[in-house]
Amino acid sequence: MTSARNIFAAAQAINADVERELGPPEEGVAPTSHFVIMKSLTYDTRSYIAQIAQQINGSYEKGWYDACAVMIRRLIETLIIETFEKHGVAHKIKGLGGDYLFLKDLITATLEPAPQI
Repeated sequence: MTSARNIFAAAQAINADVERELGPPEEGVAPTSHFVIMKSLTYDTRSYIAQIAQQINGSYEKGWYDACAVMIRRLIETLIIETFEKHGVAHKIKGLGGDYLFLKDLITATLEPAPQI
């Protein structure tokens, strides 16, 4: 039994050394909780939307609330833009230079009633 414990302890030490040397994976470490955005909401969706949701949950989990708020803002902007693009009216949320508007103006455009046909 002592031999198994020694092997397990050695494996843990090696794993800790590898993690310390390599650092976190490029895509980040997945959060252990989903307090802000439930995982079921991003299941089978575009990967960049799921990644933003993961970063929202991860930053909240770590107590980085400002970072969490920034990522929520990014998610809202992304979802508004995606919606306008899907309906073929992205031009309504672009400025003269072709860039998307700021969040305040995106929200204003989103809340405008659709024209009656």
